[in-house]
Amino acid sequence: MSDNLPARDPDHQQIMQREQGLARQLSQRQLSMIAVGGAIGTGLFLGSAIAVRTAGPGVILTYLFAAIITLFLMACLAEMAVVHPTAGSLHLR
Repeated sequence: MSDNLPARDPDHQQIMQREQGLARQLSQRQLSMIAVGGAIGTGLFLGSAIAVRTAGPGVILTYLFAAIITLFLMACLAEMAVVHPTAGSLHLR
């Protein structure tokens, strides 16, 4: 047995037992969503470069302000989902 392999302690055995049914595989839908997210991210990155070149560095502050508002909005939605953690409890109308 090699010296650089991790020791087989009880914690390792418990982890291996708990994760026995897990597999590392992605469905076609998940791969498609990753590809779409990458394309959107690239488009936003290139679009922001054009905006900064055209309008100046003030655009970065505007993006930062919008990101903070989005962060607060997502935190509020997360709190709403945690208050009633049942399926279908968060209705956005």
